[in-house]
Amino acid sequence: MITLLLSIALLTAAAGASATAGTAEQGISVEIHHVLLEGRENGSVQVKEVLKVKNSLNETFTGTENIDGNKKAVLKISLPAGYTDLQVEGLSQDSVITNPDGIITTSPLVSGTNQISLFYKMPFGAENSLNFEKKVNYPTNILYLMSPKGQLKLKSDGSIQDYGLQEFEGRSYHVLLLEKAMPEQKFGLTVSADRVAQGYSGAKSGFHGASHLQRWANSPLSGTDPHLWIAALGVLFFGGVTAGGLFLKKKRLRQEEAEKEAHLSKMLDNLVIRQKRLLDKIAVLERKTETGESNSGEIAGLRDQYMKKLLKIKLKIRELESLEEAGR
Repeated sequence: MITLLLSIALLTAAAGASATAGTAEQGISVEIHHVLLEGRENGSVQVKEVLKVKNSLNETFTGTENIDGNKKAVLKISLPAGYTDLQVEGLSQDSVITNPDGIITTSPLVSGTNQISLFYKMPFGAENSLNFEKKVNYPTNILYLMSPKGQLKLKSDGSIQDYGLQEFEGRSYHVLLLEKAMPEQKFGLTVSADRVAQGYSGAKSGFHGASHLQRWANSPLSGTDPHLWIAALGVLFFGGVTAGGLFLKKKRLRQEEAEKEAHLSKMLDNLVIRQKRLLDKIAVLERKTETGESNSGEIAGLRDQYMKKLLKIKLKIRELESLEEAGR
């Protein structure tokens, strides 16, 4: 792109003597003619043309050909067939006369360099493409046509030189160049929606907007298949969800097991305490029997009740201990 820009700069500096040869009597030439093509989601191409028109005369040029009463044609700028929604900047709107082939301006052109900007749209045809053909109206030092990478596919008919992809201000553009063009010289190219990364197109991208496609095209991954990245991200996402679900499930099970063990431990502690109390009571009854402090019949009845309770507690303790062992 540096070489291309140097070429543009040198050619621009040389504008004047060589560029005005075809219209020396008028002294009107074009130093730089810039054309930018951008894809739009509605199946059309947005075109912006910027012309730096030079009036090398020492006076304001008011035109030569009479049109529309007292008005004279000052500039004629050809436009490609099929253009729509034309807007012009740098001239008053009432000084612009449109026709199917382009525009005629009636506003006087002051001496020096004048900038005129044109904005218009061109819809794609049935085959999702269009023919972009223009005619040069004045000696033009340099005309370059650009389109952001990933939006449109441009194919020259051989009348304009294709420089391929070039970097400009951090972005990639497809650039075509025409040097030292003379009046009536024509150039053309076929414009179609670019199939970005195997399958996306500016005009038939569905939910993939032009800005979306452009960001992808300018990214470091533009040379890869986005479907594979989507699939990989999907695998990672669902894999992450599955792994996260398993982790939470295991965590919940461990928590439930810990709570269960704590509950069993608490029950065992309570049973052991109750068992000790019953053993203490039985020991007291046996001492009373030996000393004859109480009725032996009553003591025997109480001892029998205590022993039955103690047996149940022992069985329960054994059951809980078995459960505790099985859980380890």
